[in-house]
Amino acid sequence: MKIEKFLELVRSCNDDRLYESFCIGNNWTILVGLERLAIRKLLLENLKFKVHTKENSERGGLISELKSRGEDASFLEQGLESEFKYSPEQQPRLEYVSGTVVILPHRGAEGYSLTGYGFDLTDEERRHASYQRKNYKSSLSLHSCQLRKIPGISDNRAIAIVTEEISLFLMEKQVPFCLPHSLANTKDYSCIVYFPDSVEEEMCRK
Repeated sequence: MKIEKFLELVRSCNDDRLYESFCIGNNWTILVGLERLAIRKLLLENLKFKVHTKENSERGGLISELKSRGEDASFLEQGLESEFKYSPEQQPRLEYVSGTVVILPHRGAEGYSLTGYGFDLTDEERRHASYQRKNYKSSLSLHSCQLRKIPGISDNRAIAIVTEEISLFLMEKQVPFCLPHSLANTKDYSCIVYFPDSVEEEMCRK
């Protein structure tokens, strides 16, 4: 499916059907044709994204709440410090400035990030997974785990909004990308989103 058509369908979809229709939800994946640090650097050029901080994580919020009640939060604090052991310049996680969504860049395209994963794959799943593994150098997983939320916006809609923001930005920069789970549970492999259109036309033939 071409990205423009996908975004149009997502915009018109009810929030409570985003996961059922497109698999848009926590841990949503975007495959990218850039290395992990390169896509992180590129997204930071866009003022809608910034480095994620532990203070704005849901776990950080829980720690603050426990401390305000005089309860022991040391175990959670140790885990949080381990998770955020990087300096701000090296912290791989990014956050959407408006709230809700955290973006985590990963090396390569493997496992769950691919269209087909597991042992019982169809021929089409193998074809798409093989292409994705060879042609995408990193993946972005989107999570609704910021402490700060976008007012009046559901978590799944927030992930859909950030998907559109990233997609339009990558299109502007002419960076190849794929939405490997956009077919949801349909087994209609023409629904997988690829950019640029030349790849979509090659991979999404009926």
